[in-house]
Amino acid sequence: MEKSLRLPWALAILAALGMYALALWFGEVNQDEGWYLYAGRLVAEGQTPFVDFASTQGPVMAYVYALAQPLVELWGVAGGRVFTAILGFCTALASAFLAHRVSRTAFRLPPAASRIAALTAFAFLSLNLYHVYFTTIVKTYSLAGLLVVCGFLALGRSIREQTGRHAALAGGLIALAAGVRLSAGVLLPVVWLSILLYWLRRGRQGETVRVLVGFLAGGTVMLLAVYVPFMFAAPEALKFGLLDYHGGRAVGSLAVALAYKGGFLVRLAGAYFPLIVLSIVLGGWRVGRAEQSEREGTGPLLVTTLVASIVAVTIVHLVAVFPYDDYQVFIMPLLAVVVGVGLSCGPVSLSSSSHPALLLTAFILCLLMHSAASPMLQGWLLAERDRIWWPLRTETSMQRLQRAGALIRDHVTTSTTGEQLPVLLTQDTYLAVEAGLRVPQGMELGPFSLFPEMLNERAETLHVLNRGMLRDLLASTEAPLAAFSGYGLAIQCPEISQLPVDEQGELWRMVESRYEQVAAIEAFGQADTRLRVLRRK
Repeated sequence: MEKSLRLPWALAILAALGMYALALWFGEVNQDEGWYLYAGRLVAEGQTPFVDFASTQGPVMAYVYALAQPLVELWGVAGGRVFTAILGFCTALASAFLAHRVSRTAFRLPPAASRIAALTAFAFLSLNLYHVYFTTIVKTYSLAGLLVVCGFLALGRSIREQTGRHAALAGGLIALAAGVRLSAGVLLPVVWLSILLYWLRRGRQGETVRVLVGFLAGGTVMLLAVYVPFMFAAPEALKFGLLDYHGGRAVGSLAVALAYKGGFLVRLAGAYFPLIVLSIVLGGWRVGRAEQSEREGTGPLLVTTLVASIVAVTIVHLVAVFPYDDYQVFIMPLLAVVVGVGLSCGPVSLSSSSHPALLLTAFILCLLMHSAASPMLQGWLLAERDRIWWPLRTETSMQRLQRAGALIRDHVTTSTTGEQLPVLLTQDTYLAVEAGLRVPQGMELGPFSLFPEMLNERAETLHVLNRGMLRDLLASTEAPLAAFSGYGLAIQCPEISQLPVDEQGELWRMVESRYEQVAAIEAFGQADTRLRVLRRK
């Protein structure tokens, strides 16, 4: 590394580590963290997704997070976040390396320019508080993003060296990402078609056909290896978890649906404002100009493939019934790579400056200021507003979860302990993970496990609960403790709408007929609702 870039690199890495630590400890807890970590525990114990319990994502996530169980047993949900943050940080480093390889070997830029591309790509990701938060909490984004970036690293080498084995590795890695998040599956045809069009434009010359065949073979074999076993073992549960569950949500009229999609774009632009603005500026200047394609090697093909992949995934998320802006997190490293390469060789090239280190330091400080101004940070640090005052939180969301977990462990009597973990009657799965307890079968998906109108046989096959099964469970469970936040006994699926108030009241009467409240925690968990902890009478 050039001496002039040591300071900005050191500043970026230290700031990134600090931001990951900040997100790990101060970041709001999320319901998803519970069932992802719980699924990892079940797999570590020998159970199988879709076959033994419900899952709404591909099976790869649960198997990888089975490896995180020692950390979860040691530190609870925070241990799962440590594992996720490591994956997220590695994704940022891999993105920096991809930007370096694209600019250095594909565009044949000088070393200084490639190092600047690497640093800017890394900074766009690891100094963005929104991106850091969603690659720290236990969701699919860190793992899927790492697999996608590594897949493009292998793809770049296969295109550069015209080798089929690296193309097969690229296809396999991207197929694994599709086994984490199904929306990543669109990358397989998009990447393959991009390479095919490039080969056809060149008059079918060269050995690009090796790349085409290798990528197709690697992606197909891995995709079949990931999903075919479940197609035979639990076809109905697989289809439900990957398609029906996500497509059954109700959003109302067309106007409401369009408002949700507009909100998706607006929130995404706000979350990644510096990156998106620069991508628009650079979009008017073609990074791989046609007249330079021979001199600049495979750069145009790689950048075109990266851009096509970003656009394709964005469209898939945009057409979802209810698009969340954080769905985009796993694909944003590719945009950071494209913009990083553009800043190293584009019309506003940082590499042409006589003081690149000074400019890069200023660039890093600007990104940090953008994160410091994030309303997300304010939400982590400030409690509910009191008239004109903004009091600080007395404990973080993670601390409150840990306090609740310790409280529940203290109330579990020694007579209920043994080789089999006690059951906690709850729809807050992350609380069961934190307390080291189990949830009743059928409640693995937490508040989204209730499908009131579903027939018994189908509900049993899909490992969820219908109205009658939930009532039977509440009337017969031997769980020594129950714990419900505002999410508990309040949501019905597949619409993901509020359960009728009178039905909520009836369910609560069933709970209170067998359990008595022993504690309550205000502003608990996701959305700061009230947690009630109850003991069986």
